[in-house]
Amino acid sequence: MKKILAALAATLTGLMLLSPITVKADSYTYTIYDKEVASPDAYTWEKSVRAEDLGLDAMTSLVDVFYLNEKIYILMNGKIVITDKEFNTLKVITDYVNNGVKTAIAAPKGIFVTSDEEIYFTEEAMGLVIHLDKNGEFIRALSDPHIKSIENITYQPTKVVVDDIGRIYVKAKSVYEGIIELDPNGVFNRFIGANEVSPSLYQRFRRAISTEKQIEQMSLWLPTDYSDITLDAEGYILASVRDNKTDTPIKKLNSSGKDVLASYEYIVSPRGDYVRGGGTNSMLTNIAAAEDGRFAVLDANFARVFVYAPDGILLYILGGSGKLNGQLSSPVDLCFMEDRILVADNVANSIEVFRPTEYGTLINTALSYQSEYDYDTAASYWEQVYNINPNHIAANMGLGKYRLRSGDYEGALESFRRTGERTSWSSAFEKVREAWLEKNLVTTVLIILGVIIVLAVLKHWFDKKDREGRFENNGFVKVLKKIKYTVITWPMYMMSSPFKAFDDMKYEDAGSLPFAIVLMVLCGWLGLVNARYKGFLMNTQDINNINVPLILVSSVMARLIFVIANWASGVLMDGKGTLKNVFKFTMYSMYPYIILSFLAVFLSRVCVYEETGMVMVVSGIGLFLNAFYMFVAIVTVHQYSFSKGIGSVIASAVGMAIVIFIILLFASLLTGFVNDMGTIVDEMTLYL
Repeated sequence: MKKILAALAATLTGLMLLSPITVKADSYTYTIYDKEVASPDAYTWEKSVRAEDLGLDAMTSLVDVFYLNEKIYILMNGKIVITDKEFNTLKVITDYVNNGVKTAIAAPKGIFVTSDEEIYFTEEAMGLVIHLDKNGEFIRALSDPHIKSIENITYQPTKVVVDDIGRIYVKAKSVYEGIIELDPNGVFNRFIGANEVSPSLYQRFRRAISTEKQIEQMSLWLPTDYSDITLDAEGYILASVRDNKTDTPIKKLNSSGKDVLASYEYIVSPRGDYVRGGGTNSMLTNIAAAEDGRFAVLDANFARVFVYAPDGILLYILGGSGKLNGQLSSPVDLCFMEDRILVADNVANSIEVFRPTEYGTLINTALSYQSEYDYDTAASYWEQVYNINPNHIAANMGLGKYRLRSGDYEGALESFRRTGERTSWSSAFEKVREAWLEKNLVTTVLIILGVIIVLAVLKHWFDKKDREGRFENNGFVKVLKKIKYTVITWPMYMMSSPFKAFDDMKYEDAGSLPFAIVLMVLCGWLGLVNARYKGFLMNTQDINNINVPLILVSSVMARLIFVIANWASGVLMDGKGTLKNVFKFTMYSMYPYIILSFLAVFLSRVCVYEETGMVMVVSGIGLFLNAFYMFVAIVTVHQYSFSKGIGSVIASAVGMAIVIFIILLFASLLTGFVNDMGTIVDEMTLYL
């Protein structure tokens, strides 16, 4: 009995080791293939600052936190608390005097402090932006700027920032035209950075067929309002959008209101979580900028902070929903305090302070040197970050650019491969290719010429001996000739005279069924080769995580489903082709496609970015020839007219859809059955 139990335990352990296990790490990042991977902690919780630490009776209704010149400005209902870096309270502002009238701070929503330490904060309910001097004395109140396009909307400013020349930018509630720009005197200039509206195809169709009365009852196509704005160190406006459906919830607006945030073809733009949420993306409610160019966004859905490099590449993630140290309950704002990150938590009634770990310090230091254009020093820190976390995209990007500049092109290739940055990868590969050709071109040409000459001599010798009848009784030569005819001669005949060849296939059973099966296998292999060996510039798949059985089956299955669908439609449409005929012409039609596709894979591995168009042309020609020969075969074998051939193609497509639906339905039922059986077994186990 003990031996049986031991064997059973060993078997279960083996199965557990073989089964994929997904572990949700506390600290994580994303690869360029949208895979979540564990990451070291870049920041760790340092302390929670509560009311008693500030000498206050309570710290309820926190709304904003701001840091400048070694002072922290904490905004809450009824007061502005100013502290030093150690959270020693320096001043508490609860009111201001306007034209001799003392006015209490009511329910402010956003605060901004200029380089001269003048304070701006918004009173949403009163429709005011209040301007105080560095001592908290009243300067002015900016009321409704009376903008004509929003004159029917109650003016409710929620966020405010002021640039170095005094222009005031206001984010107001329910204003969809963009951010309001006021001149230094508070006079309206313009709107900037309006979000675009992108109604779905269904919404467009529904509105197109609706009556005027129905259209009046539909919701308007309004752009999404911004949730927060701030200024970065270069004077750009960073703005977040409270919308988890958009792909670009973060904007970096220049003076013209154009979004200039860097974008990459294969690196996801800043948007918080887009995988871990199980279909629910982050809701970005607040944004803050650091002096070194980093910016951080606050995710209200998952209570996490996402910190990005100036070019929008994710650096690290901190926080998370919960009540433990380092977790957040209801974060409402954040700011950078030099190397610290402060988060205001409205439920915990605290300011949560996070400090960098050694790993986080390396990242921040590398960025700092990089922002000062000291790429050599920055690279040494990126190297340390890479050694700790090889999946860190910013580290690989920094190393790649440094290696490209310094002439380490092989190293740059590996770094850029990890970032998915194909343009820079192509620049490095071009240098590598040039060096290889310079070293090996003559040798390669001589080898190719030598092989051609040897093959030509062997062919001449073979043809001469064959004409003399030397191979008449040689079984091996007969097999070679048959293989040549099957693999080369007849397929070439099919390509040069498709109507005659497919007619012979129908009436004389021309073409080889075994070779058709070989072509089917090659089709499956081609799918695998495309997934695994296509050049980096044209391959977006993670070659280290390829489902080989799925690729092989799907590549072959599509062709087999077409065979069944075309034969079935032929039966209904009086087609003359048998199932064997349909299978053979389907596979033979792929002959040029398979050859050109393998050629395209090879070319994709030796081309640079500017040459990828040539590879796409080769692949396109293969697809066109596949479709052309397939159509000729359908018309010839089934003896259809041109129009009936088109109808057969359409019927085959419909038939394929039906077959795929049946397969998916069966797979779904089988999965449900297996799950039910597993549940029954589990229930029985509980009672045994």
